[in-house]
Amino acid sequence: MKIRDNYSVFDESTLMTFTGLDYSVYNTVQRNLEMLADMRVADLARLAGVSNATIVRFCKKCGYSGFPEFKQSILTKMREESAKSHPLPSMVENIRATLSSDEFKSFNESIHEAFEALRWTDGVFILGCGRSSGIATYGAYVLSGLGIPAIPITTFPTYAAAIKQGEMGVIVVSQSGTSPSVHTALHELVAAGSVTVAITGDPASPIARLADVSVSLHSKDAAAEAAGLVSFFPALYALEELARLLYNDSLAAND
Repeated sequence: MKIRDNYSVFDESTLMTFTGLDYSVYNTVQRNLEMLADMRVADLARLAGVSNATIVRFCKKCGYSGFPEFKQSILTKMREESAKSHPLPSMVENIRATLSSDEFKSFNESIHEAFEALRWTDGVFILGCGRSSGIATYGAYVLSGLGIPAIPITTFPTYAAAIKQGEMGVIVVSQSGTSPSVHTALHELVAAGSVTVAITGDPASPIARLADVSVSLHSKDAAAEAAGLVSFFPALYALEELARLLYNDSLAAND
């Protein structure tokens, strides 16, 4: 799906001003639309083979204050286009469809597998960026409220020293399962010997395959997927169910 053809982000006059580096960025964005939501400037620069400054100049040339505004404009246009071609079902319909799916049994089994992996840790760090950062923060809030040490991490350059100390487990939340920054962080944690659990919308994604335990549920509705309505529900459910299992386990251990 090409940005220029579908979302009118670039007008002809802007395209006429593009340099070779600008076209490298332009083509890279087109090829990686599904990953754009979780990208940072550095991620796009690395994929395009240009500097961070080139990305910023490119965004300003296109009429935006910087990369965040440029990215948000494209994501907004993508959601609008998706909604026009495929009306979103209600949240109740999404939940009912998820709970009745053939995958729900295996989904619950994977949550129990994650519980078995995390029950021996001293607590958990929950990693998430972009739209998943809110889920990570919520998960840490639920776990902490039950007396289980949990810390959300949404800015990955700050995570390394903290996570590699002690016997803390790691839960990674990534809706797409393809976020470059999350995948890099997870790879380092696996190499360091951390117990890792990935909660994603795709069991075949790179992040799901890399983690010790994968908690995943396919999303069937493309428009709802774009809005996050389907993937967010199982992620929240998984975190709350994990919190319940860990809490009950700690009560039994103290009896």
